[in-house]
Amino acid sequence: MAGSGGSAGPTTAATGLGELAAPSSHVAEGRIMMNAIRAEWIKLRTITSTWVLLIVSIVLTLFFSTLLAFVSNRDSGGRRGDGPAPTIETMLTGVGLATFLVGVVAVLLASGDFRFTIRPTFAAEPRRLRVLLAKMVVVVVASALSGAVMITLALGTSSFILKRRGISLDFNSGGRSTAVGLLLYMMLFSLAGLAIGNLVRHSAGAIVVLILWPLLVESILGGLSRNWFSWLTRWLPFAAGQRMISFADDTLLFGQWTGGAYFAGFVALLLVLAAVFLRRRDA
Repeated sequence: MAGSGGSAGPTTAATGLGELAAPSSHVAEGRIMMNAIRAEWIKLRTITSTWVLLIVSIVLTLFFSTLLAFVSNRDSGGRRGDGPAPTIETMLTGVGLATFLVGVVAVLLASGDFRFTIRPTFAAEPRRLRVLLAKMVVVVVASALSGAVMITLALGTSSFILKRRGISLDFNSGGRSTAVGLLLYMMLFSLAGLAIGNLVRHSAGAIVVLILWPLLVESILGGLSRNWFSWLTRWLPFAAGQRMISFADDTLLFGQWTGGAYFAGFVALLLVLAAVFLRRRDA
């Protein structure tokens, strides 16, 4: 009995020490992750191109919201003229275009690292997936903040101009849904840019892929598929993602949120591929 009691003592003590050590280990892991996120945030805000692209995005947003508010031609009674209707979707046109520039910021965060700082980054944090996760957090936060600012500026500017013209901007549930969808689309598009930047590793090439894929490649595939492969149009990822903003094309398979979920799955696949190649390829 004494022997068994004696043998149980060290085991119990070791178990207790392990339980005491676990929280401190979790705290250390959390601090390491926060340091990685802080390092990526410093990279993002110290790159000159980040501020240039964000300033251009804001200018683009204000330009289109102002222009469209001035040319909108519908009075408070709902009578239409020759100009576009003053809807939330219309007034957010500039933000939709600025989404491409915010995506380019994410591309440069990834591809710029491989050009300049990837070896010191991996020397400081050898676990490459943690570096990628830190970049993802920074991109999501930065794109969410940028998108929220641009949407607020676009709707605030257009509402002010339309009110001076005696036209009301309808903030109905559909309009609010469009604004939320645009914000989520910008975040997902930026994550796609981050993944493509990690996969291509060359800034110019990654930017070309990110811009031309939705604007040119999917447009060509969509045009061809209408003649030969009509089913293909329904599964184009960026077109499905854009359903989060616009509902004009009824030939697509997805609605607003199902299209967003499909696009999110596509972006997740890109990020998984980026993670696999990041671990296997040399820095």
